[in-house]
Amino acid sequence: MNTHSMTFSLPSLVAELHAQFAESARLETAIRANLKGLGYAL
Repeated sequence: MNTHSMTFSLPSLVAELHAQFAESARLETAIRANLKGLGYAL
């Protein structure tokens, strides 16, 4: 792979990371709720 041909936009990457953190938080909340429903509260 030629890394010289790859262009990264830092603001774009930061926005993607922010979206991934938000999704992570949403999933963690759902997982904790499901575990609590099964009697495994964290």
